[in-house]
Amino acid sequence: SDVCSSDLIAATEAGIAKGVTDADDAKLRLGIAYLGAGQRPKALDTWKSITAGSVPAQLAVLWRLQK
Repeated sequence: SDVCSSDLIAATEAGIAKGVTDADDAKLRLGIAYLGAGQRPKALDTWKSITAGSVPAQLAVLWRLQK
């Protein structure tokens, strides 16, 4: 539901802002949450901010293929 998606997005954004062990993984998950909430442009922007060549970046490429 939209409420669950917004809560997940808010919590993930707060975690990234606070500092996480693996920011790229957190950004991958944030992008997935955006996509699930119907916010594809935000998902794409978030995935573009992941360190190139990392495993999360490679997974983000696959998530970009989702419509």
